[in-house]
Order: sequence, then C-alpha cells, then structure tokens
Amino acid sequence: FLADRTRILAAVSHDLRSPLTAMRFDAELVDDEQVRESLVASIDEMQAIAEATLNFAEGLMGREASELVNLPDWLKALAGDNATPFELTGGPSMTVRIRPLALRRAVRNLVENATRYGGGATIRWHNAGDQLVIEVIDQGPGIPEEELEEVFAPFHRLEASRSLETGGYGMGLAIARAIIRGHGGDIRLENRAEGGLKASIFIPLTEGVPINKEKE
Repeated sequence: FLADRTRILAAVSHDLRSPLTAMRFDAELVDDEQVRESLVASIDEMQAIAEATLNFAEGLMGREASELVNLPDWLKALAGDNATPFELTGGPSMTVRIRPLALRRAVRNLVENATRYGGGATIRWHNAGDQLVIEVIDQGPGIPEEELEEVFAPFHRLEASRSLETGGYGMGLAIARAIIRGHGGDIRLENRAEGGLKASIFIPLTEGVPINKEKE
C-alpha cells in the first residue's frame, strides 16, 4: 500500500510539470503587467511545490542500491563540497553499508537547515551498539519542544521561516527522514543544554560488516 501510494504521489507530481509549463507560457502572454506577474508568480509557486513533492516521493522510493563505504572518507568528501560547507570534528574509522547518494542528500538537508537557522553546522559520528550515529549540530536558537516532531511533516514550516525565499517549502526534514527510514533508521532532533540544535541520524549497522578502527 505504501509503495503504491508513493508511486501515485510521484506520478501526479511528475505529470503536473507539463500543464504548469503550458500555463506559465500562456500567462506570459497576458497584456496587463500586474495580472501577468501575479499569474506567473502563482504558477511558479505551484511548480516548486510539485517539484518538492516529487523529491519527497523519490526519497521514499529509495531506488539506489546500497554499498559499502568508508564513512570518514565519505564525510570528508561531503565536507569538501562548497555547496554544503560544515565542520567535521571526527569519529572512529568505520565501514558502513548505505545508499551514498540518498544519504548525502539527507545530510545536506540537515546541514542546510543548520546553516540557515543556526549559523553553521558541525558533524561528528560514532557507533552506539549496533547503530551508526551521525550528529549535525548548530549554535542557533533551537526549536520549541512542541515542534521537534512536527517539523518532519511535509510542508511544515516554523513561524520564523514563513518566507519561501528563506524557509523553502518545509520539505527538507521530511525528505531527510524518508531517506533515513529507507535505511531502516530514523532522525531525532533535540535542543542542546548549552544552546543550539542537534539532529541525530541513526542507521542500523549491517550484520557482518566490520567496524574498522584504525590506529592513530
């Protein structure tokens, strides 16, 4: 049922692209400048929402094959991407089985949130029993306790991020959680006692995959 619902969601979002493009073309032909700009803005917003919904559905579908990666090397490569700069504080050397592109997207979404609302992001990682834990930490104001779970709902935006230019459509955390749950794990948010927000990614370590700890 979930797979069918996800496919329908993706198909509808995808199929909306063509009529919205046609509507935008027709709107550009409207003579009245004020009406034209209003129509184009509304169509652009609908198109962005359709794209965000498609991204969310694709995150749920999880078509990418999993593979073994060296986690520190993978995170260092991600930190070197200028699109999502963050500070990497370190952790043990680990070989883990993940869907690299999907997890990259989830971590990037968390880093972008931390950068936008918390002034920057720091990532650290460790293993807790049979789980890999990746923590994304910021120094921002945090989130009201009653919102810590609500922010994962699709299209949910905090009061401070009502502007679509700065707050987006409220899909980043929903997509990140969908990806992590596709790995069999989850994401938890918590306000830090010393200030800021911590987003913790939990991913089960695959049985039979060693945790390699290199000597310093």
